[in-house]
Amino acid sequence: GTMEINAAEKPATFKVTGALKNWHYAQINDAVDEGAADINVAVTGAGATWAELWNSLQGDVVFVAGEGKLASGMLNLWGGGLMAAMLPDLKPEEALILNCAIADFRIESGVGKPAALFLDMSRLSVTGDGEINIPQNKVDIRLTPAMKDVSVGTLSAVPVRISGPFTNLSVAPDTMGVGMKLGGLLLGAISPALLALSMTDLGLTEKHPCYKFIG
Repeated sequence: GTMEINAAEKPATFKVTGALKNWHYAQINDAVDEGAADINVAVTGAGATWAELWNSLQGDVVFVAGEGKLASGMLNLWGGGLMAAMLPDLKPEEALILNCAIADFRIESGVGKPAALFLDMSRLSVTGDGEINIPQNKVDIRLTPAMKDVSVGTLSAVPVRISGPFTNLSVAPDTMGVGMKLGGLLLGAISPALLALSMTDLGLTEKHPCYKFIG
């Protein structure tokens, strides 16, 4: 990938492009035992000041992951416990199998919003919405899970909100979602066409594990 800042232009221009194929993301987090992903980044901006530059950013950031294994350490992600918040009955020693993850953020005026944000795991599926505001250094993402197997005595999955500045994110149950019935798979909240477009952007074929969710 490349990152270019051209101060000779008036205003100065910024461009970052890059692509990773079959990147083994387990190397950045001990909570991930195994898994590979494809990433594509294409973002540009221009401005006479840093504030103008951040506010002008536009482009796409796409992440698609296939099968992987999330260890119990995932419970401690961001300190607040992302998976523990969504799955109150998740045991510390329990591992989750990731079947598919798609995050496709479209950036306009420095604000990234997901065209598609979807995860499918062994026990639940998750859809997300919200935004990442780069100029204001703020994240506000709501993740809504749906259990695959709800039996008597099993606690329901709980929507969570990831919020705060980039360097101090917090994870908490979303009070607006607590008590809602979460029985049905929430994939209908995201158009399969958008998921397909995210995969097309990366040149992925029908052999990829995520293709089963866009048919």
